Amino acid sequence: MGVIVGIAIAGQTFYLFILDNLRYLAALKAKRPGQAIRAMKRLLGMLRDYPREPFIRAVATATDYGLFDLDRLDGMVLRYTARDYFVLSDAVDPDR
Repeated sequence: MGVIVGIAIAGQTFYLFILDNLRYLAALKAKRPGQAIRAMKRLLGMLRDYPREPFIRAVATATDYGLFDLDRLDGMVLRYTARDYFVLSDAVDPDR
C-alpha cells in the first residue's frame, strides 16, 4: 500500500512540474533531438534531489534566458539552494 501511495505522489509531483514548465520542456525537447528522454530523466532526478522552490526558480530563470544546458541548470539550483539553506555569518570566531 505504501509503495502505491509513494508512486502516486511522485507521479503527481512530476505531472505538476510538467504543467508548470511546459515551455521549458518543449524547448528542451526541440534543442536536444534524440536526447529528450535522457534530459527529462535528469530533470526528474533533479526534481527529486533538490528542494522544490530553488529548483522551480532555476527552471523559470533558465526559461527566461533560454538556457538549456542541464549542467548550468544544476549549478543554478545549487546556488539558489546555498543562498536559501546554508546561510553563513561573516563573523569569524577567534577561538576556533
